[in-house]
Amino acid sequence: MAAANYSVLIHAGTTETWSGDVDYQQAAEQTLYTIAQKAGSMLASGVSSVGVVERAVIELEDCPLFNAGKGAVLDEKGEHELEAGIVNGSTGAYGAVACVNAIKNPVRAARLVMDTHRHCFLVGAAAVDMASRSTLDMVPNNHFTTAARQAHWNAQATRPTEPGQDLETVGAIAVDVHGGLAAAGSTGGLTNKSQGRIGDTAIKGAGLYADKDIAAVW
Repeated sequence: MAAANYSVLIHAGTTETWSGDVDYQQAAEQTLYTIAQKAGSMLASGVSSVGVVERAVIELEDCPLFNAGKGAVLDEKGEHELEAGIVNGSTGAYGAVACVNAIKNPVRAARLVMDTHRHCFLVGAAAVDMASRSTLDMVPNNHFTTAARQAHWNAQATRPTEPGQDLETVGAIAVDVHGGLAAAGSTGGLTNKSQGRIGDTAIKGAGLYADKDIAAVW
């Protein structure tokens, strides 16, 4: 009997600088390796690609090293507005949230939108209200703040963000043992961004995509 085929890819941003910070690099690499190993084990046990990419992004959001969830950058008011999206390639279903400030794991809210809501994208108070009426974990906004992000915001708050500093997201794509594809992504956006700004991360066809043949996050 042939072995089942499955695969998962995760990323945690393309422009986070590791130059001169060996400890950060090692911690990030170990975290990504651990998450990828867990995701692979889930796929091997038959978990769907949608469940796997959601779980992988939850763990990336919970890691303070990356610009998503805990560890997200701060906006113009020194607060956090987060966004996330998820796509089921097998069915074409899609869910996303943006400008959320109190949902511990935005990707879980995106999954909830995809699975239960009549719309596919909720923003701001509507998304937070939906999550608060569900079983999702809600947190104060300062839950997402880390010392490193606060220091970066302090340095950038009075001048334009330096080019190439804040293009990080986290994301995952997977194909399960049944051949189903899925993609998910999450981000805190840009340091010192205007409140209400929505980037491309959570938008299907812009920051993520999946159908029956391909899956991508960027």
